[in-house]
Amino acid sequence: MELTLGADVYYAEGLYGRLTHIVLNPKLRWVTHLVVKEKGQKQRERILSVKYIEQATPKEIHLICTKEAASHFQPFEVSRYVHTPTLGADISVFWSIDRQAEHYFPSDGTYIPIKTRAIPLCEVAVNQDVRVEATNGMIGRLRGFQVNPLGWKITHLILHKGHIWSQEEVAIPTADIESIGEKILQLKLDKKGIKSMNRRLSKQGI
Repeated sequence: MELTLGADVYYAEGLYGRLTHIVLNPKLRWVTHLVVKEKGQKQRERILSVKYIEQATPKEIHLICTKEAASHFQPFEVSRYVHTPTLGADISVFWSIDRQAEHYFPSDGTYIPIKTRAIPLCEVAVNQDVRVEATNGMIGRLRGFQVNPLGWKITHLILHKGHIWSQEEVAIPTADIESIGEKILQLKLDKKGIKSMNRRLSKQGI
């Protein structure tokens, strides 16, 4: 089964939205949640467990749920305010309040808004902006993952590489992944190794 970032997501009544993030455990290499941006004016992002996935192709993901059930999925990001005594206070001390905090902006010197993500501890949410790095430099961007639906273990990452007029997708086994982060996915291979692997996998039909 392939989970492709940007794929259309459907519930029972029709189009729900678009897949924006895949939430995974970077150590155990399994997917736990999806983040979907709802269609419509508000375009809210909601997070849902992979247990709702019925089937998935590179272009579409179908869920086992109704529109009503989907409306109760938890928001992916939530803003809250933390008190700070002065405008010039060192806001770095507030980072420890929530490990997932990623934005903070001094307002009137009394409160700062912190945007947090509703993902489990020790997990990361990856999107199409993730850089895929070979041992000798950037090779492309993350496109998605191939997974085994029995446990949602990742079997391959899908790499999007090339220039705008010569783009291609490459499937790379998880054994060749060094680490997975929210900004960079590091491979154990160099660019030459990835190129030769692409030829081998194409012949195998992967």
